[in-house]
Parts: sequence; C-alpha cells; structure tokens
Amino acid sequence: VLDADEECQVTFQTGSPTPDGALLRVPVEIRSGEATGRVHARAEVLLGDRLTARSSLQAPHYSEDSDPIYPALLFHGPRFQCIQQVARISSMHLAVRSVGAPSPREWLEAPMRSDWIIDPLRIDAVFQALILWSRSQRGMPSLPCGIARLRCHLPIDSGVLETRISIESSKGATASARVEILNRSGLPAVTIEGAEMVIDAALENAFGCDQQAKEATP
Repeated sequence: VLDADEECQVTFQTGSPTPDGALLRVPVEIRSGEATGRVHARAEVLLGDRLTARSSLQAPHYSEDSDPIYPALLFHGPRFQCIQQVARISSMHLAVRSVGAPSPREWLEAPMRSDWIIDPLRIDAVFQALILWSRSQRGMPSLPCGIARLRCHLPIDSGVLETRISIESSKGATASARVEILNRSGLPAVTIEGAEMVIDAALENAFGCDQQAKEATP
C-alpha cells in the first residue's frame, strides 16, 4: 500500500509465447522494482481471434432515485469515481452503469498506446460494485484478490455502459462472481469469470474516507 506521496517503480514482463491450438499463450507478470522484484500479479494471456458472445445475465432494475455512493460507501477519489447509477442489489445479482478511463496519455507519462486494450477503470468498476454488494448483503466491505478468466469479445464503447454481475459463490470470507461489461448494443464487450474477493470487516478501517486525504496519481 502506497501513500499519496510515495512512488513505486513497476515492471511489466512477458515470457516467450507458445502455441496452444489456434492460440498463442503468453505468460505475463507485474513486479515492483527491477526484473527480479516482488511478483504482485501473474497471468497467462491467450492471443487469438475474438469470439462474440451474448448476454446471459439477469437484466437489472434501476430506480429513479440514486443515493450517493461516494464517499458514503466507497472510498475512491475523483479519478476513480466511475459508477453513476446502481441497480437494485440482491443476494445473487447486481448491476451498475459506469464510465471508463480517459486516454492513456492522461494517466501515464509515456504510454505505449494511444488507447486501452482493456480499460482499467471498467475493471475497477466491477470490484467497486462488488464492495457495494458485500456491504449490502454481508454488512462489510471487500477487497479484490483475483480473476480466473477475462475475455475481450469486442472493442469497448466509450461513455456510460452497463456492467452486470452474478454472484457464483459466497462462502465464509470469500465470494466469486461472473461479469459482463456490455456495449451500447447490449452485446458483451468483456466477460469475466471468477472475479474473486475477500470480505472482511477489518477492511472498514483501511477504507476509511478520513484516511484518504490526498488522491494518488495513476
């Protein structure tokens, strides 16, 4: 965890691609510091043709009223306050309407691309929504800890988009969800399986808005 004034060098590393049928499998890691630094995230990227998908998750119900969620329920600063509307939350389903991130040049000093392959704020909105779910259904906040599989089906639209979430399992201090981020056409641009979170009342102190005095810069 970094304070707002702290800096940390992050290294993105890839391994050699290996064939996997019609796909290429590429190992990737995010490390702090140099190449031998601590591993913070590890995944395998499968490169191939996009596969279109249709939404299979429950359509949400939005009320006319919208209670403020920042900072009452979520600690995120202005840059990350992406959720604009929250649908009715149930034990197994929820949905939000949210905006994406600005262009990479507004967040990164030397971006490698002019646009996002995967919009990071769209993914963050998923786990922000899951905090709302865990507060509503379990009475305590949650922290993301992993994604089993993320698939990009279509180039993602700009503006306000709907994200639908279905809770796959909720047991003890953990829960897992399936996610669809829909384009304006209603077709999933991104689907996620196994969006995992840890639910813990002790996170309340870490998420305290009074401790977020200054927003960190991406």
